[in-house]
Amino acid sequence: MSLPLPRRQNSAGRLLEIVNRAQPSSNKSAIDGWAEVFEVPDNVTGLERQHEVSKLLSVMTQEVRSMERQLRSQGVGDELLGGYVDQLAQSAAVGNLANHWQNLVTNHLGSEVRLSLRWFNYVLPEEALTASVEDLRQLEELLTDLESKAGAEGVPPSLSDFIHRQVAAVRDALRQYPIGGPAALRSATRKMAADIALDEDEIRHAARGGDPQSVAATGESLKQVWKKASEVAGDVEKFAKAGKAVLDLGERLVAMLPSPTPPT
Repeated sequence: MSLPLPRRQNSAGRLLEIVNRAQPSSNKSAIDGWAEVFEVPDNVTGLERQHEVSKLLSVMTQEVRSMERQLRSQGVGDELLGGYVDQLAQSAAVGNLANHWQNLVTNHLGSEVRLSLRWFNYVLPEEALTASVEDLRQLEELLTDLESKAGAEGVPPSLSDFIHRQVAAVRDALRQYPIGGPAALRSATRKMAADIALDEDEIRHAARGGDPQSVAATGESLKQVWKKASEVAGDVEKFAKAGKAVLDLGERLVAMLPSPTPPT
């Protein structure tokens, strides 16, 4: 995650940060323009680049509609919303990716749309759950550590593959955080907990085929990732109410290992 977080974390604040980064350029495609705004790495090219941009635009569209629902619930009518919300939604339409970036910004993200977002940002309350740049940096560091431990010698391939899928899901949610807030991260952490509960037999079988210390280190690292991600997503207390067994993901993974054979 490298996009800056807004000063006021709400739907309008996140959208305003994105729109402010959208500067017109005549020699750029809409795909490249959005990729630059979303800071998609340069080594993501071709269809993968288009897929990543389309996915992030879908998150942006959901955020536009969420902002609209919140404003309407506060009594903001069409005369104040005007066509600004629709212009934002149009700018994120996948069909507009074939256009030139300059035309897209000029037609859909002009000064009036930016002014409306500043007003929407002022009207909407700041979200109770906010993450700092430091929180997101720490989570990225924990993901890197987990990825390293899962790839270490002694971790069975099937267990390593399971861990890498979880890392990919959390990283994907982390990229979406500056656009859509904690929703994707909340889904990723809940899915991780569900996957571990549902695939317990397969995980136990895989763990028994590995080095106990390597598997235990991976389990502890997995737990730290899940706890930090759940903290950022605001789910720790909810999971705590569901039971200690769900929280202790690392211990559950370690407990799947066979007991070491005592020396003779």
